[in-house]
Amino acid sequence: GKLDLSAVEGLADLIAAETEAQRKQALKHSGGFISQQVEEWRARLVRALAMLESSLDFADEDDVPDDADALALADVRAMAGEIEAELARGDRGERLRRGLEVAIVGPPNAGKSSLLNRLTRAGVLVENALFATLDPTVRRSRTPDGRQFTLADTVGYRGGTAVVRSRLDEVRSTVRRQLEAAHGPEMAFLNAVSAAIPDRATVVTDPCAAGRWLAAFHEWTLPRTLWFPPTLDAVGSAVPAAIGAAAADSTEPVVAVVGDQGLLANLGELATMAREKLPLTLLVVDDGGAGRLRPLLDTLGLDPTTLDRPTPDFAALARTFGMRADVIEVIGEDLTKALRAHIAAPDPTMLVVRTRLAAPPTDQHRWYRQQAWQQ
Repeated sequence: GKLDLSAVEGLADLIAAETEAQRKQALKHSGGFISQQVEEWRARLVRALAMLESSLDFADEDDVPDDADALALADVRAMAGEIEAELARGDRGERLRRGLEVAIVGPPNAGKSSLLNRLTRAGVLVENALFATLDPTVRRSRTPDGRQFTLADTVGYRGGTAVVRSRLDEVRSTVRRQLEAAHGPEMAFLNAVSAAIPDRATVVTDPCAAGRWLAAFHEWTLPRTLWFPPTLDAVGSAVPAAIGAAAADSTEPVVAVVGDQGLLANLGELATMAREKLPLTLLVVDDGGAGRLRPLLDTLGLDPTTLDRPTPDFAALARTFGMRADVIEVIGEDLTKALRAHIAAPDPTMLVVRTRLAAPPTDQHRWYRQQAWQQ
């Protein structure tokens, strides 16, 4: 015979079952329990649909009840309640399948790890000077009647949150010092832009070097204030995404960080920005070509400028649409002041920064393990 999806899932759960309770539940599902219930709901929906159609098309027939539509709607409402109840019970089935998850919490040195070791009959305990316990693992065990559960120890730190915050500040300062030593121009750009962006501004970036530096190292303080493309191939995605963000909420500023190649792909969108008068600032980092590809070409022994394309005067182009546009040649306080003024403007503006930025270290796999940040 054939098995439907729910029966196949039940069979998979039966194979993976580790306890008697899990085995019973999997047998119930593999036997078609869910399919039978769904089939009953389907038959009732078909019957309700037929009653509604008959009340509309054959209301004058003697065999059609006068209250056919009311009966159909009442059955549909009843089914909705049954489905909601079944969905609510689904959490219980999931807990039985995965087991209970329990976190042991408490102040430092209260015995959390000792209790965990006693319950799971393990003996692992990791300590250091800052935290009472550093135990990144969780442990699975069973009750005497075979029910599975997962226990997780939690970190207890000495000295309260002030100690942790102080240590994090030390690490952050060390990282910034080393970044500034290795990437002076890029950190100057990051500091100048970060000082100008309000906390509540929505920042939309292309996968250009400037966008990657901001996404990785700007101190984001609020949720949903950064949009970064999921792939480095999405060049040109920031401008339309920023237009959508500005059109959806005009009460907070929107900043789009793009490279020259990303803007070249969206020159027509300047007309949209000007026509809709959106509160949107385009921060264009113009390095005169395909800056993102130059390091790769250089690594391959090719001319790094092979794929460069001439770029227009973006500021002059923006002005033809009636937009305010300025150009910054030197990164520093002038960039911060100019960007603040552009973000504060109620209409769309463009700020062009002519500079070349190297790729951030976060482009490398496990970059933080390749640096001695603790030194």
